[in-house]
Amino acid sequence: MKELLLNVLDEIGIAIDDNERNTDFDLSEFFIDSIQFISFIVEVEKRIGFELPDEFLFIEQYRSFNALCNALTDISENEKYVGKEV
Repeated sequence: MKELLLNVLDEIGIAIDDNERNTDFDLSEFFIDSIQFISFIVEVEKRIGFELPDEFLFIEQYRSFNALCNALTDISENEKYVGKEV
């Protein structure tokens, strides 16, 4: 999941340097505004193939990169969400 998220960040123009890629960085430091964050989440949904719950639309919920990775991993294993296509 970490590589997927890092790839999406790269593709939307947010460069995370090599030192930070191996740490638990604060995602909010890299987004200009909430619209950019929502664009990121929409792209993640396309990659994983299902719609995320609304709580993922608020950066305040998942400022920590590792927390977001863990939450996405957990939810991707939950059949309740996996069936909801984007």
